[in-house]
Amino acid sequence: KKIGDIENRFIYLANLSNLKTYVFMDHWCGYNERFYSFINNKRKFIFPRKIFVSDIKSKIELSKSINYNKKNIIVSGNPSWDKFKLIKSNKNTKILNNKKFNKNKKTLLFISEVISEEKRRIKYDFSELDILSNIITLYGDKYNILIKQHPREKNNKYSKFLNDHKNKNIILLRYELNIYDILYCCNIIIGMTSALLVELKLFGYNPLSYQPTKFNKPIINFGFGIKKINSLNKISNYENSKVIKSKYHFKALDKILKIII
Repeated sequence: KKIGDIENRFIYLANLSNLKTYVFMDHWCGYNERFYSFINNKRKFIFPRKIFVSDIKSKIELSKSINYNKKNIIVSGNPSWDKFKLIKSNKNTKILNNKKFNKNKKTLLFISEVISEEKRRIKYDFSELDILSNIITLYGDKYNILIKQHPREKNNKYSKFLNDHKNKNIILLRYELNIYDILYCCNIIIGMTSALLVELKLFGYNPLSYQPTKFNKPIINFGFGIKKINSLNKISNYENSKVIKSKYHFKALDKILKIII
């Protein structure tokens, strides 16, 4: 079984009955793999009537990857991002009073993922633990390091890091903490392949994507102008100095519904 297989099987059966089918793709990778399944033990590509994508970059890459009429690939934007027009960040000052937070240091926010947990399925050249370890080695003396956990990560995952670096200003953020309420104190935001990087970019911040692969070819080549870096050296050059209002239209759901209804 593979990701998207159940959905593809539903689409396959719907196509046999001449029902309208639609798919939304919210990422910039795995285009070819996304649309095939094994039907009756035979590898078969299964396409819906229309495919909605987040941006023009995704449309171009998708149309090059699959044999599909590009007129039926619609750049709609992402419905889950429409919420950003309503979000208002409130300064959560409790973080400043955390005993591990040094007000005399700048702050680095690390966006973690479940790469280690998915290592049997996801064949990356790196892990979130390796990258965090390198960040602590290079910047643990200069920055407060905040760790934004993935919802699927267990609380004890970073226990060893915290125990090994008790003299550092490292804070594991609570799951229930609203990430947008602490961005005001973050000078650097860095992650790997998390979709949260796109959300933060749309919210007006300038996150960095660090994917140390062979030949520096990114696993996910994000759109929306997200800065890709090939080294952790000198990331202080990318400190966020200005919040830039996004030009994203935030009306993806309206556009999709207008087409399918």
